[in-house]
Amino acid sequence: MENGVHSYSIKWKRKNEMTSVFMVSKWPNEMSTSEMHSTVKEIIENTFAATKANGKSKIEDDAKIQYSEISEKFVSGNVGYFEHTSKRGNQRIQSVHMVSDGDVIWNGQFSGSEELFEEAMNIFKTMEPQNE
Repeated sequence: MENGVHSYSIKWKRKNEMTSVFMVSKWPNEMSTSEMHSTVKEIIENTFAATKANGKSKIEDDAKIQYSEISEKFVSGNVGYFEHTSKRGNQRIQSVHMVSDGDVIWNGQFSGSEELFEEAMNIFKTMEPQNE
């Protein structure tokens, strides 16, 4: 990728909680924005299956992946997420997101508490075009 990979992450560590992490980076492949939803769906379904299979986290039998659209001033896209309980008993959200500013597609994930998931999703409100 020209000029390397642009990647950003935010970590939160709160008392009595596991670390929560939000990451976003430029999608390295040429892709149409119309493919973002299906790409998020594929990645989160694989993540859900892998999390269920590794046995380190508990996923309720009736747990489902939830999907929503991201629509902010400069970026729009999709997020898929599910809840699970860590081996330490912490309720967690695992998400995969993909947004575009019209020129660049950004993808990433969040892993952490429900409260911080909402805070992480608000980060999209602050994103602006890169003007490259």
